[in-house]
Amino acid sequence: AFHPAGQPLVATGSLDGLLIIWDANTSSPRIVCRHPRGVIRVQWALAAGSSHPPGSAVHDLSIYTCGLDGRVRLWDARSGNCDKEFQGFVKSVLDM
Repeated sequence: AFHPAGQPLVATGSLDGLLIIWDANTSSPRIVCRHPRGVIRVQWALAAGSSHPPGSAVHDLSIYTCGLDGRVRLWDARSGNCDKEFQGFVKSVLDM
């Protein structure tokens, strides 16, 4: 998923459980995050509480992932920290 505000960032998820935030200018990984199971979808989003719309000069970098472990996670794309985890789904989460 390309960053929606045009920042040179691309996020990928894979069945080996990796979320990778790539620097599009250098084609190198900036952040690697690990899931216990495969990542099915990644989606950029504003961080919770941010009042800045995508495309504005100032905004937070957050990304959602969902996957085979039945959880949705919200990641900080600068640090690689998982800020929030949504659980309670009975099966794999395939879309959000």
